[in-house]
Amino acid sequence: MRLTTGISKNNDSYEAGKEAVEQAEGADSEIIYLFASSSHDLDRLIDGAQEAAKGTPLVGASSTVEITKTATEGAAVAGGFHDVKVSIGLGKGLDDNSYEAGKSAVNEAIEGFEGELIPYKIGDDGQKEKNVIVNMFADTLHGHGVHILDGITEELGYGFSTAGQFAGDDLSFENTFIFYNEEVLEDAVSCIIMETENEVGGDKAHGFDQTPNKYMVTDADATYLKELDGKRPLTVYKNLFGEENAEDPGFLLMTPLGIDRGEKEPQLRVTLDVDEEGCFSLGAPIEEDIEINMMRAKKPKLLDAAGKAAKEALEDAGLGKNEAKGALVFSCAGRHAVYDDMNLTEEEINRISEELGEDVPILGLFAFGQVATTNGRPRFHEETASIQVFR
Repeated sequence: MRLTTGISKNNDSYEAGKEAVEQAEGADSEIIYLFASSSHDLDRLIDGAQEAAKGTPLVGASSTVEITKTATEGAAVAGGFHDVKVSIGLGKGLDDNSYEAGKSAVNEAIEGFEGELIPYKIGDDGQKEKNVIVNMFADTLHGHGVHILDGITEELGYGFSTAGQFAGDDLSFENTFIFYNEEVLEDAVSCIIMETENEVGGDKAHGFDQTPNKYMVTDADATYLKELDGKRPLTVYKNLFGEENAEDPGFLLMTPLGIDRGEKEPQLRVTLDVDEEGCFSLGAPIEEDIEINMMRAKKPKLLDAAGKAAKEALEDAGLGKNEAKGALVFSCAGRHAVYDDMNLTEEEINRISEELGEDVPILGLFAFGQVATTNGRPRFHEETASIQVFR
């Protein structure tokens, strides 16, 4: 397996798509990943990318920040994957039925995959060896992200290295898109199954600190949080952090809720809006009768966590520094907003690159929700850095 990358900062959207794919040697690859700023005319961008792709399958998403060896705003980035076996699928109608759309996307990818699809094989030393990755990209502002993942997992099963991203924009939360060959789509999800000759690995981390403040979720309806310990969540936040902070969008990004899933870090849930009744709209579902921790962001720890995720992704693949042939990085627009400084966003990618090694090509994006695998099961994460590496 080999990953080649390209980047274009051309203001002409057609030329940007063409240049990024050409630099990534897209026409000579088995599949092209393309991520581009929502400031572009995305239809024109895909037209240019298709000219350079010369029929190679293409997938991707709109982004908030684009990633190669550094983080860039307003660009288009592309990656060409070489010497892999790959199949892609598309599911539409997220608003109507996200679960079925996820199933449709992965089923189409499975049907197009040549050969036996197994989550791992047993090596000569008796250890599990993983050489299949699954990626997915979905429109953020339609459907239900967790239900999409449930549909994918129902059809695919467990044990695969699964990662992905929910599309982004410039933090306006107005329109997010995925790319699928020559189409720019809303209300849709793509699924990619890729088999390499050697092992793959992945990990994720966020670096938010747990505070001592714990509460029970006493009333919730999917992403709508109504009560913590019988009180409106806005009342709880006002008591803890003061009235001015409790409804400030920037402060809420720095103080997400943490759910203990038995993983290395709590799973984060981010507040996107506060209604007149003091209830919170979250970026992903939360269950009733579970305990949550208030979390707090400290920027140095977020940066450290990104490097840690890269290091542990290498360990998961049995690799050392500079031994990977490429890495996918899916990070959160919420982290970019918390940093509130493009230099710190770039530093996050620098930390990842330092751990992987200067010779390892990187491709990815900051957008609105991350997929990462824990104990064989893909989960929806927020404000998290999710990394996949390839031997």
